[in-house]
Amino acid sequence: MAEIVLTFVVEGMLNKLASLALEEIGLVWGLKGKLQKLSDSLTSIRAVLHDAVERQAREESVKIWLQNLQDVAYEAEDVLDEFGYEVLRQKVEVSTPSKKVSNFFSASSNPIAVRHHLGKKIKKINDELAEIRNDAVGLGLISAMDISSHSFGLSVSVSHDKSSVSHNFGQQMHPLDMLCKSYERMA
Repeated sequence: MAEIVLTFVVEGMLNKLASLALEEIGLVWGLKGKLQKLSDSLTSIRAVLHDAVERQAREESVKIWLQNLQDVAYEAEDVLDEFGYEVLRQKVEVSTPSKKVSNFFSASSNPIAVRHHLGKKIKKINDELAEIRNDAVGLGLISAMDISSHSFGLSVSVSHDKSSVSHNFGQQMHPLDMLCKSYERMA
């Protein structure tokens, strides 16, 4: 159950990040690098999630790792929601220019203050995710892509956008789909 919830949370955040990237909001707000780092961290963590869920019943340290990941994932989701809200609010304020001067001096409406506030939150989450990724390595969690390539002798390569994996048959599959199919074959 935890795997499903965490998978949906991670997938949802990656979709939100992709949506923000499509609008190039991160670039305009000066947060593109931090948002890209967040996306990269979530993608690499998603790859070891299945192994962690399987091992949590046997290893208390993995169970604690998953709980830490869940806490940070919810925190990241809240920040991305706040970021999306601020983007919408800024768009609405642009359409009502009479409030521009008075809103600039309000901390909640000042784009520079908001960018700084959100940038600090995203940096904190990135730092926490980096620690979680390091802990995953220390726990010996295996990436879904590693399992697939070792179990079936496939040559695996990640596409540029990291949203799909292509194997030597020329088909493209999402890493989680690939993992599920791998385990179905083993069963």
